[in-house]
Amino acid sequence: MPEWFNQTFGPLIEYARRVGRRQLLLVGGGGLLALLLAGGLLHWATRPDWAVLYSGLSEVESARVIDELEAQTVPNRLTKGGTAIEVHRADLYRVRVKLAAKGGPVARTPGYDLLDKQRLGISDREMAMMEKRALEGELARTISELDWVTRATVHVVTPKPSLFSDEEIPVTASVTVITDPNRNVPRAEVEGVVALVASSVEGLHPGRVTVVDGAGRLLTEASTESEGAFGETNKQLELTRRKDNYLSKAAQDLLDQVLGKGHSVVRVSSELDFTVLEKTSRTFDPQNQVVRSQERQEESSSAQDTSQTAQENSVTNYEVNEILEHLKGEYGAIRRLSISLVVDGNYVPGGEGETTYVPRTPEEMQKLEQIVKTAVGFDDRRGDQIVAQNIAFDSTQEETENTLLRQLKTQDVWLDILRKVLFLAGILIFLSVLRSTLARINHTISQAFDEKRSLIMTEEGLEEPEAEVDDSTLLMDAEAGRSPEQRKRLKLHAKVVGYCKNHPEEAAKLVKAWLGN
Repeated sequence: MPEWFNQTFGPLIEYARRVGRRQLLLVGGGGLLALLLAGGLLHWATRPDWAVLYSGLSEVESARVIDELEAQTVPNRLTKGGTAIEVHRADLYRVRVKLAAKGGPVARTPGYDLLDKQRLGISDREMAMMEKRALEGELARTISELDWVTRATVHVVTPKPSLFSDEEIPVTASVTVITDPNRNVPRAEVEGVVALVASSVEGLHPGRVTVVDGAGRLLTEASTESEGAFGETNKQLELTRRKDNYLSKAAQDLLDQVLGKGHSVVRVSSELDFTVLEKTSRTFDPQNQVVRSQERQEESSSAQDTSQTAQENSVTNYEVNEILEHLKGEYGAIRRLSISLVVDGNYVPGGEGETTYVPRTPEEMQKLEQIVKTAVGFDDRRGDQIVAQNIAFDSTQEETENTLLRQLKTQDVWLDILRKVLFLAGILIFLSVLRSTLARINHTISQAFDEKRSLIMTEEGLEEPEAEVDDSTLLMDAEAGRSPEQRKRLKLHAKVVGYCKNHPEEAAKLVKAWLGN
């Protein structure tokens, strides 16, 4: 063996031979187990917290996002069968902003930027197709910006113009929107998409726009022009629903400002008059006459044998005063309103954290009822009705949700504390094991060097008779109950001590020589 190996590992090998296999296995296994436990705790406490970056992606979109993340050296992983991508929570918002600057996970639909890549010699047909694709792309981009739309595709069909108006084919369009499957799309939002597309394409009627979702379900109804009476009925129902929602929201917003949200519910049911009445009336007023024309005729004659005669005729025509009225009734005018108002009571804190329900006074209910009447335009002459009740609301579900939310927050806090405590415990265990191991190694090395030094002194003739050792009785007491090897070591130690006492100068020279080596 090399000299440096013997000097470095010799004491350890000697110690391993002396302690025995069983103790060596116990010490080594315990140290290894402690290191593994500390390493596991450190790994668990310092592991990254993953958060969903995007979900519901196709394979092409997932590949595009993964390539971009790897280019930015961002740690990531695929979940949910490759449709979701997760990153470290600390990098979540930074990565989203960077990906959004590059178009997001969805491949950017070409829009008017297609027209920036024109080439020489392009035909009129190709130019028309590029303009059509650019318009469809811009519409798809705009619709995709809506909060309830994940992705959108627009197709516009523009037929060739015809010389005869009766043979002209109307412009049509279809829109495919990918939405959240767990969310119901309101009809008003679909109508907004229809109006957006119809206003962006020349000659496109809103009834010619079809909107479907990712599952192929039709979100728009057929054109009211081809529905006849059924379409008119749907129009009336939609107008009634909008009127009810508008009046209910106006009253509810006012009550929320007074009582706070969740302490009142108001619903308005309106009965509208869809009768279109046109009335024309003509009224004559004989008392107020106006001269329309007047004619006067005068005649006179004279003779020698007779007297002179004169005749006068007057004709006056009067215009009779006439009033002509043309009246047309309002379509969808309010015929009657029915209002329901439910108000929660007051809650007074009681003992042990409990609350007591206190009903509202009749004066309070009357004030709230008057507020609702004013908000919806209540009219007694129409026969409007209102019912106001003070009833305790059922807050069981809300309390359960709040309790669950508090438990989740508390669990997160304690989990974070436990993670930090285990992290510190792992560090302390690791340092304790390391300190114990280093102390044991240091003790073994120092013990081996002491034995080697004693052997060297013995070989050089430093051995003294036992009579030189002071207090031999004390040495015999120390050797009692020890093994032969330990008694031999004590005797050798006593000899060295005795030699150092009797020959201090030579002992000092020997120590200096050891230190020099």
